[in-house]
Amino acid sequence: MAEVTVSGRLGATPDLSYSKEGHPWARLAIAEKRHRKGEVGVDWWEGILWGSLAITMCGALEAGMIVTVRGKLKVEPFERNGRSLIGRTVFVEQIGFSGKGAAKAGNHRDTESTENGGNGGNGGNGGNGEEGGTA
Repeated sequence: MAEVTVSGRLGATPDLSYSKEGHPWARLAIAEKRHRKGEVGVDWWEGILWGSLAITMCGALEAGMIVTVRGKLKVEPFERNGRSLIGRTVFVEQIGFSGKGAAKAGNHRDTESTENGGNGGNGGNGGNGEEGGTA
């Protein structure tokens, strides 16, 4: 998998979930503003956090905050409402953010990604390549 860095605003406050095996994880919806050929739009990315990184970040991140994530990229085509789209999921290894709560939680690096399921889990198609949204 390729490494990627994505910066944008959180479209929703992440919720902490647990895998069948009991490993904590969370999903981020990241809206990245893009400028192409004089047009401005939004690309949506899905970020997956595992382990202590998921636990810590769910207590600190809120919708609207600016985040920068770095990790492994998984790209999958899918269909929604008859449209062919590309799902982009980043399995987050590092995260930085600004806004309310930033000083309290600090910026983090995942030290448990492979131990806690790292690149497996509940990928999904949250980063759907569609424009628009609420961010």
